[in-house]
Amino acid sequence: MSKTPESKLLKKRENYQENRLEILAKQKEWKEKKKAENPVEFFARRRAYWKRWHLAHPGHKTQQTSPEKKTAWAQRNKEHIRAQRAARYQELKDELRERLRQRKADDPSILERQRAYARRWRAAHPKHRTTKWAGDSPEYRREASKRSYWKHREARLERTRRRRSIKPDKKPAKGTSYKWHLKRKYGLSFDAYIALFESQGGRCALCLLPLPGTGGGHGTVVDHDHVRGNVRGLLHGKCNLVIGVAGDSQELLLKAVEYLRKHNG
Repeated sequence: MSKTPESKLLKKRENYQENRLEILAKQKEWKEKKKAENPVEFFARRRAYWKRWHLAHPGHKTQQTSPEKKTAWAQRNKEHIRAQRAARYQELKDELRERLRQRKADDPSILERQRAYARRWRAAHPKHRTTKWAGDSPEYRREASKRSYWKHREARLERTRRRRSIKPDKKPAKGTSYKWHLKRKYGLSFDAYIALFESQGGRCALCLLPLPGTGGGHGTVVDHDHVRGNVRGLLHGKCNLVIGVAGDSQELLLKAVEYLRKHNG
């Protein structure tokens, strides 16, 4: 005797009740696996499934909930919803950002639409803190920056320490800031800097007057070619300023010499 559909359904329900915990554990394991493989596709398929389900069950109790009840429920569970959204965003952050970058690359008008929306939102919420921030209020911005700094100071310092521990070559040691500056900007070690100073006899390579000393705080500066990047010599700050203002132009400096000869004799 063949089994009726009702008896098959009853048998299936009994089997589910007997092995409920095991079945739920397998379902959870399968969901976690699919979510880890491709979270974006997982949540997209999940949303599509529930849309189909709601269309197929228009009389279900979940379809009869009024908007007022939904709003009240959301207000009661605001913190839970916020935490759930934040956790989901952290899971999908890289994928969402990549999708947004791709959309902006495909459609440049997205950025303009975002700006237009922000302008409309600020016009509708003139008293909101973000509207004040975007307005012409430098005092408000300064105060908000101070509050934000002191509120998140420890987290910022921790990020800085972590970044410097990962890239120690970019952190100047205590008392060696100028050595770090020479290496970073000119590719010049401090020993090479001292050797260059001694090779010039402690004098400016331009005016040949004695240099005040070594180090960034003594008025001795490194002159370098802005095009090639090579170091040319050590100069007084004012001598280096003359070359810099002239834009390394020999013709302009020769014209300046002729001008001075003409007017000063």
